[in-house]
Amino acid sequence: MAKRHKRDGRVGRAYAALTLLTVALYLALPFGPAAGARPSRQFAGLDAGTTPTLTPSPTDAITTATLTPSPTESPTPSPTDATTTATLTPSPTESPTPSPTDSPTAFPSETPTPSPTPLFCPDVRYTPSGEAHFAGSVGGSLVDVQTSNNKYEVFTELNSGPGAHLEHLWTIYFPPAPLAVFNVEAYLWGTIDNDAFNFDYSTDGGQTFTNMLTVSKTLDDNINQSFALPSGVSGTIVIRLTDSDPTDSTLSSISIDHLYIQTYFECPTPTPSPTPSVSPTQSVSPTISPTETESPIPTESATPYPSGTPLPTRTPYNDAAIVLNPLPYDIGTDRVVPVKITFLNNGSLPWTSVDGYSLAIIGDNCALVRAATVFLPVPAVDPGENVDFQFDLHAPSAPTLCSFTVQMKQLGVRFGAAGSFNINVITPDDNAEFVSSTLPPTLRPLRTIGVGITMRNTGNLQWTGPEGYLLQVEDAVCDADISSPHEILGEAIVVPNSNYQFLAQIAAPESGSCTIRVMMKGPSGTFGSEGTLSFDVAEPTPGPNASQFWALYE
Repeated sequence: MAKRHKRDGRVGRAYAALTLLTVALYLALPFGPAAGARPSRQFAGLDAGTTPTLTPSPTDAITTATLTPSPTESPTPSPTDATTTATLTPSPTESPTPSPTDSPTAFPSETPTPSPTPLFCPDVRYTPSGEAHFAGSVGGSLVDVQTSNNKYEVFTELNSGPGAHLEHLWTIYFPPAPLAVFNVEAYLWGTIDNDAFNFDYSTDGGQTFTNMLTVSKTLDDNINQSFALPSGVSGTIVIRLTDSDPTDSTLSSISIDHLYIQTYFECPTPTPSPTPSVSPTQSVSPTISPTETESPIPTESATPYPSGTPLPTRTPYNDAAIVLNPLPYDIGTDRVVPVKITFLNNGSLPWTSVDGYSLAIIGDNCALVRAATVFLPVPAVDPGENVDFQFDLHAPSAPTLCSFTVQMKQLGVRFGAAGSFNINVITPDDNAEFVSSTLPPTLRPLRTIGVGITMRNTGNLQWTGPEGYLLQVEDAVCDADISSPHEILGEAIVVPNSNYQFLAQIAAPESGSCTIRVMMKGPSGTFGSEGTLSFDVAEPTPGPNASQFWALYE
């Protein structure tokens, strides 16, 4: 009996070993649709003290090996040999690792594209509509700077005490724009000596200026120098040209071919096609099935630029801007000073006298302007056109500070920009000095030449032609014929401590020596020191250079 139990024990242990071998083979063999992939399973805990028995899943086809004892050793299993059905819980090292194809990989979300910096496209060029000259000499005209055509407005410094001076003003009107750029095409020539010229701008009618750029190049290369005006600057601005070093006594010149303000608007941007949405896809397995095909990459079709959006129709409106206001800072007591103020019609309606358009004089504390209204000097001023209002300032008898404001109006309703002016009334002190002349020492008999006579304003008031300042011939000791009087030309203004060159024609007599005396004259009569011009009348001395010498003066 003991021997049989001993043999049954050996059989039971062999059976258990065979069962464990079967489990090991099961875990090692590949199953499922792809090589190396193991079907997912769930296992319950194994009871202590029991012999594990494999319970296959219905989908797992496995072969169970069964031990058949010999006929002489038919075992009768003892209660401890009975197997208990259980589910095996694998160790962490036996956990099935999913392959890349078992779990989908989410496609990363699209990163938003930052908004691009706006691009600007050129719109309109605005050229000067008015100018005023204060110091130096000028050749050409305003028309010459309005296009780039190698026709120049030329400015040259003049000696004015210690140093050489030049000052000129232009006015330019331009509407509000996202970007406005000042451009000038210019170059220097003459006695340069490291000289340069500044271009400044003013938004308050010339009271204060801000530098934009400096021109120092001596090559006419047809290339602009530019300055982007600050955001918000628009309307009428004053452009000023000055010498960068007024203490330098060398005389330099600057030629300006083109001067303008270019406005820009934001360029239209293309409307992008909708970005194709990409659904999450599984990562690519090492082996691609022959039946799989790659989805084609969508191609963006070019979208044309959108056409410009038409501007809404605007109700007709009045608007005005001051183009140029070269009024004097100082006037003499009891003087009557003619002035001119230019307005630009930048509205959409024409100005006519019939419709009640005029210039209003507001807040005139000294009664400088004898009327409260200055009427239109022309029948009509169309939109985009300028109009000059001319009137007199009547200075009081005692020194004082006066002020007044001007603004356009229609039937009593004021509109547009208003210009305010402060005028200092002072005791007049007119004075002048003779500086030089271009008269040669000898003239041919009966020949006529042009002569420049330079005078310096050493008084405390400016000289202008409309105020009656001119150069007068006091005496001519000979039979020479000299044109007189010699006026200050155009709208030139000779401020105190500056020079002005008067032009005269002198015709030589048949023979002899001539002396001509000149003197300044103003509203109160002649003033200042006399200028003396002398020359001899003779035929040129024969010689190889005689013809060249005389050609300088004819």
